[in-house]
Amino acid sequence: MSRAILQGREQARVQQPQHPAEAGFLEALGKLQGGLEILESVERPGQSSRLEMGCALVEEGLAQLQQLETES
Repeated sequence: MSRAILQGREQARVQQPQHPAEAGFLEALGKLQGGLEILESVERPGQSSRLEMGCALVEEGLAQLQQLETES
């Protein structure tokens, strides 16, 4: 199981997924949170790869949330 899902469950105090979409939601939440943490850690303008990585994670998380929304 991915680290992001486990962290999301821990923060939400969820031990077992209650619904099949919950795992997808927690994974998307983990991607958003991880991306924001990366973006917040950028200290110098020369860290473009970290900016790209953070933005990519945020975009993936948002896309996953949109997909979950359309499926429900």
